[in-house]
Amino acid sequence: MDLQTRLILFDKAVSEAKLKTQDTSSQKYALLWDLPEAVAALSKEDLKAHHEKLFESLTLAVGQEPSPALSRSIAECIVTFTHKTGDVQRTIVLVRQLGAMLGGSEASVLSKVAAMQLTGLVFSKIGANLSSCSQDCVALLVKQFKSGTVLKRVTAVDALRGIVDGLRSSCAFLFPAILKGLKGLMSDREPEVRVAISRCLAVLAGIVDSSDTLDLILSMLERLVEKPLLAIRSTAASAMGQALAVAHTAKISSSGDHARAWDMQSTLMYLSSLFVKSTVTREGRAGATQAFVSFFSHLKTITIEKNMELCVLKVLALVGSSPGKTFSSKAELLQACQCVAHVLHSGLRENLGEEGQKKMVKVLTGVLMSRSFNEYVLILALRQLGPLFLDLGQGAALLWSQMETPLSNLLSHTSSSVRIVAAITLRILVGALQDRHATTLRSCLNNATMEMAELASCKPEEVKMHLGPLQGNSFGIAGLLAAVPESSLGVPNTLTRFALKTAKKFACDSASKHPAVTVGRMESAWAIVSALVLQGASFWDGKALATLISLCNETFSKPSKCATERDTVIYCRVRSYALSALRHFAEANPALLHTPLEQPKEASDKKGGGSS
Repeated sequence: MDLQTRLILFDKAVSEAKLKTQDTSSQKYALLWDLPEAVAALSKEDLKAHHEKLFESLTLAVGQEPSPALSRSIAECIVTFTHKTGDVQRTIVLVRQLGAMLGGSEASVLSKVAAMQLTGLVFSKIGANLSSCSQDCVALLVKQFKSGTVLKRVTAVDALRGIVDGLRSSCAFLFPAILKGLKGLMSDREPEVRVAISRCLAVLAGIVDSSDTLDLILSMLERLVEKPLLAIRSTAASAMGQALAVAHTAKISSSGDHARAWDMQSTLMYLSSLFVKSTVTREGRAGATQAFVSFFSHLKTITIEKNMELCVLKVLALVGSSPGKTFSSKAELLQACQCVAHVLHSGLRENLGEEGQKKMVKVLTGVLMSRSFNEYVLILALRQLGPLFLDLGQGAALLWSQMETPLSNLLSHTSSSVRIVAAITLRILVGALQDRHATTLRSCLNNATMEMAELASCKPEEVKMHLGPLQGNSFGIAGLLAAVPESSLGVPNTLTRFALKTAKKFACDSASKHPAVTVGRMESAWAIVSALVLQGASFWDGKALATLISLCNETFSKPSKCATERDTVIYCRVRSYALSALRHFAEANPALLHTPLEQPKEASDKKGGGSS
């Protein structure tokens, strides 16, 4: 269909709609939706011949309550003809006609909504050519904020966003009027209006150029970032992070009572204050977390790398300074830890290159070596190290020497949570650096054996000093053994055999006057066995299988009479460890369940002597 025929049919459809003889919305959309592509090959002169008539028909179509899809098609046609013909003046006339429609009382609500939508769309595409009429459009749109119709208020804010997006920094002179209007609309309780305000502020945040504008935008975003509705909170948090990143990059200084230079230190302190302030809610803390992530995401990688130590320590400090006083409940503290982990992962780690990742590893290693951080900070640091080493691969080989000692110390930490996470991290690290697997396993076996010897001869008041390290190193051994089947290099068979002997040594003669020793030794023994069951049928030959049966006999053959509640707890926990290991064995080695066993030598001697 040629252009002239298409325009004749479109004019006819508009005339019929004006006479209200029939609904021609579908027909108008069908004629316009591919018009920009249809005229792409036409000359400038051909388009100019039909330019005026088309714009008249489009203006009339806007007054006929077009659908959002038809409005977008009209906007695309206006933009295409403006670009192809270079006739900006005619487009300005059309925009002013749309403004007159907004200011008049004859047009219906839907027609005014379509006019606002069209104004925003056109400005977002060719706003640089329409600056002469932008001030009038902004004034008309701000007046629509007082409308009693939610749809008109939302569309007016979205149209303002389109104007700002199209004009960018050239509309700085319009910021006071726009922000004044938005500030007055902040009291609107409709969620759709607040979402629209957040989206508009997000665009403004990207082009902020003065301290006064920045202060006003941040004050509004602070109110929105704590809202329960996710759409409002996430958009406002993203806008806040973007505004702070722009202020930091452009070195915009804030004025007023809370003047700050918006350097990295000041920016992170501002975001931290939103996270830990006494009146913050769960939603507000989540919003502050998203603002952190948005801020780091909008910074250049080189900027983050330059301030790596400051960024990591400030983020960890959110849960590092008196968490019992900062957070009123355990649930709040756990939520804060999840938020900090999200910032470290999505805000920092995912925005780094290889050199940045190495710097982050060095900073986190320093955290692990320091004794001034609580267990929550240590766990958060450990959880980031594993993925960092996996991303770096052999590139992290030179960092291993710095990591080995801190990890070994954390396997002996007083907190069981830290010991478990350290063991998990150790397994991940040897997955990245497989040539360190056997050496690390040997070291953990030696440490566990040493702690076992100390535990056997220590005084009662020194039990905790050695029991924790025994369990930590045993968990480390279990993690390293579980990684053996996935390792391309593997470990010497002597180490896995020695690990089984170590487990048997822990389980034998585990009875103690101190119940924690009994439980700890059996837990350590069966944790190692649970990892060994993954070694496959080749490992579980007759001798190893006989040792496993011997361990089961040692565990289950003891009397089940429990005189006290403490005895009952010990009895149940010890046997639960063994049953869990046996279940893993059955799942990993189903073929061995039908293997005939050779009776252990010591058992057969006892039977022959008639002593049992």
